[in-house]
Amino acid sequence: MEENINKALSDEHNKKCRKLIELAKKELKLIDNNELTELEKIREEKIKLQQEIKIIEQMLF
Repeated sequence: MEENINKALSDEHNKKCRKLIELAKKELKLIDNNELTELEKIREEKIKLQQEIKIIEQMLF
């Protein structure tokens, strides 16, 4: 049972980390194109994801 929970948490952690990487790539493109409004939205989403990842890591470790 605990293995299944850890597997699910690990999968969720990996999913959120991949999303964070995607957002960082988008962020770089927006910086290059000087699209500051969209950049701020991406940064807010990144902060939220980082917080969620940290919670999952605390549960896993």
